[in-house]
Amino acid sequence: MNAGSFAAGTSAARWQLLLVLFLIRTAMGYQFQVVGSLGEPMVVAYGIDYAQLGTLVGLYLTPGIVMALPSGYLGRWLGDRHALLTALAMMIAGGVVAAYADNFAEAAMARGLAGAGAVILNVLLAKMVTDWFAGRELAFGMAILVNSWPFGIGLALVLQPALAETSGIAGAMVSTSLILGLALVLAIACVREAPLDTALSNGPGPARLANREIVGSVVAGAIWGCFNAAILIVMSFAPAMLLAQGQVAATAGRLVSIATWLGIVGVILGGWLASKAFHSRLVLLAGFATGAVAIMLMPNAEFRLAGFVLFGLIGFMPAGSIMALPASVLRPECRSLGMGIYYTVFYAAVSSFPTLAGLARDVSSDPAAPMWLAAGLMACCLPFVWLFDRLPMRTP
Repeated sequence: MNAGSFAAGTSAARWQLLLVLFLIRTAMGYQFQVVGSLGEPMVVAYGIDYAQLGTLVGLYLTPGIVMALPSGYLGRWLGDRHALLTALAMMIAGGVVAAYADNFAEAAMARGLAGAGAVILNVLLAKMVTDWFAGRELAFGMAILVNSWPFGIGLALVLQPALAETSGIAGAMVSTSLILGLALVLAIACVREAPLDTALSNGPGPARLANREIVGSVVAGAIWGCFNAAILIVMSFAPAMLLAQGQVAATAGRLVSIATWLGIVGVILGGWLASKAFHSRLVLLAGFATGAVAIMLMPNAEFRLAGFVLFGLIGFMPAGSIMALPASVLRPECRSLGMGIYYTVFYAAVSSFPTLAGLARDVSSDPAAPMWLAAGLMACCLPFVWLFDRLPMRTP
């Protein structure tokens, strides 16, 4: 694969670019998960409590509350390629600083720096896929991009505990920067701007949002935020719960990774069912209900494996259908601003709820307390879907 292979407008160029973007976002998921993978060692090494551990999880996402809206326009100002390279450089720097951290304040600073780059990258990658895959291929292209996040988390759950055992926390932190460095090399070599005639962002500025578009973006963002917050809490706190219940670190990581790898299948399965065989709302409702029940099974040793399997295979199924919600209420010329609102609400949810999950663990002294919060968040998506369906949809 080389830069010359990305001739604007060719079908091969789009799919090759999508592969590169998938690998870049995989590296982001790998970096995000490092706190969840090393939760217990970090509590000991930094002398922190579980609320602070949850704060470190959330700090990777907190910058999105204020940066999601301007990140949507950053590609226009710098160009997609330069904005993407800047974001990757910030994430690499955050990983290096984290490797030398020896207390909560330093770890928080590193996490916030990496998270700021990740916010820019997350919003920008979705924009780039939209630019290159406008039309009927967009849904499938977005499904592939969404799957890169659990793929990176799955790699982290397998590799990072082993790295921490052999090289300490610093070794696991450095590994995130090394993988992001490879992503940076790929981006320099392969990423190019989208053709101007297909990139909506290069056209006139967005029109003013109608009230229904604002409300629709907020509600859709709340669904995406609660859904992802539930997943993040499970991935970040389930390993610690399993350790407290007598599992060894490697076994706990492998058990949680089952849900992650099955989640990759679940996202594709849900997208296929929504587009080919079932109404998308059935996929949403079945996924949220089953996901909530599956999380509640995880603390029970007898049903634990079934809980993780159901959570990954069915609980992840709504992802593609959720991402399609904003398009049903936003006019094309308003998508940039509407998606900025959508991601702002999303980041507010995923940055705050992990801290509450850690606080619940501290207050209750129950290792399973974060799981109950995660199950509640998954269940909360159900009334939000009902509310979204009460909104007037965009007229074609």
